Amino acid sequence: MSEKRPCGKHVDLASNGAVKISQCPCGTFYVTLHASGVTVRMNEETFKGATSAFLAATDKVTESTCPSIN
Repeated sequence: MSEKRPCGKHVDLASNGAVKISQCPCGTFYVTLHASGVTVRMNEETFKGATSAFLAATDKVTESTCPSIN
């Protein structure tokens, strides 16, 4: 089994009551969900894709809670 080696100190990119996002010097993003304590590691391409999906879902939720304009 290969030995895990830390890359270095993470840089905090964003944090709020729901999530903390940091990045390792190797480029890996760490997204920690505070409610569950789960941390997901992902590369930049995956991080950007996940971010895009969260924004699209947020737009749909916002649209569905706004009154319809006829």
